[in-house]
Amino acid sequence: MKINYQPFSIDYSHPGDRRRFYGYAKRESIDFNSNKEIIDEEVIILTQNCDLTLWLNIKRKHPNIKIIFDLCDAYLVEPLSLKRIFRGLVKFIIRKNKKLNLSYTNLIKKVCIISDAIICSTDEQKEILKQYCNNIHIILDYQDDEISISKTNDKIKNENLNIFWEGLGSNLSLFEDIAVTLEKVNKEYPFNLNIVTDKKIPIGLGNLYEVDATKILARYFKNLNNIFIYDWNKENLCHVGSFCDIAIIPSSKRHEKMFLYKSANKLFLLWKMGLPTITSYSFAYHKAMKNISLDMICNSNYEWELKIKDAFINKTKFKKMSYKLKEHAYANYSDTTKTSAWRKLFSSLEL
Repeated sequence: MKINYQPFSIDYSHPGDRRRFYGYAKRESIDFNSNKEIIDEEVIILTQNCDLTLWLNIKRKHPNIKIIFDLCDAYLVEPLSLKRIFRGLVKFIIRKNKKLNLSYTNLIKKVCIISDAIICSTDEQKEILKQYCNNIHIILDYQDDEISISKTNDKIKNENLNIFWEGLGSNLSLFEDIAVTLEKVNKEYPFNLNIVTDKKIPIGLGNLYEVDATKILARYFKNLNNIFIYDWNKENLCHVGSFCDIAIIPSSKRHEKMFLYKSANKLFLLWKMGLPTITSYSFAYHKAMKNISLDMICNSNYEWELKIKDAFINKTKFKKMSYKLKEHAYANYSDTTKTSAWRKLFSSLEL
């Protein structure tokens, strides 16, 4: 089949590319192009970053084309905010979208309706999307190629706890509510917070300008002396993860609703790195931890305080947990399962 893929990034380096369709295409030696105008492709794969207005119009003109919409984030449950209200307008102004569509949420719904298949990341997302399309597939991220760690977790007895966080710089805002609690714990149980992210972060509607990651963190933390920032790349992901004791995935009240529908991708990545992970509540995190009788989800700042202190006091327990989590994650969430899911998706199109 002839495939047209509309990526997150020109060089396919964005995690939404390399961990999803582009990762699958490399593994299966699938050829595709990324032209922005239809030629004679049978299948168009759309990501959240492409000009949805363009492809909505093309599908209407060429109804026989099969559309796959990779909607991995839960935009349909995004709460009302200025960013949501003006997203469609800003995308039009900066020419990311050729046509004006004032409600970006409604635009997503329209694309879902004309899609022949939709990809999402959780059962809860799937239930919402069923009202727009009857061919929904849950496909998680490819991860194994990004991890090359021999995790030992051996530490000098009285060394500070090393805490790990990784992700896009735009997600540093998730520290907004937990920062005060982390600083409180640090006074009694000193730790290093090691962050692997973008040192320069595009911000504002349309990501029109950049700001240093330290400036973002300074909005939430009074003291940055125990916070160490590393550029996101595979080498730093693995190196920094190798000397950390635990990882954290916090949320904030502003992003709580979308976080609830967040996939377990990041959690499984951290488990494969041998990092016991304390998280805020999400449906997928709760399900994943319940499957192995693990209680590391926090529903309040007080629970965050208790669980981080526990990691400091009971390092031996967490060291044993490290090996078990790594073994469990590779046994149950390997990249092989993702390849099978992508194959099943394409089979469902009945070309």
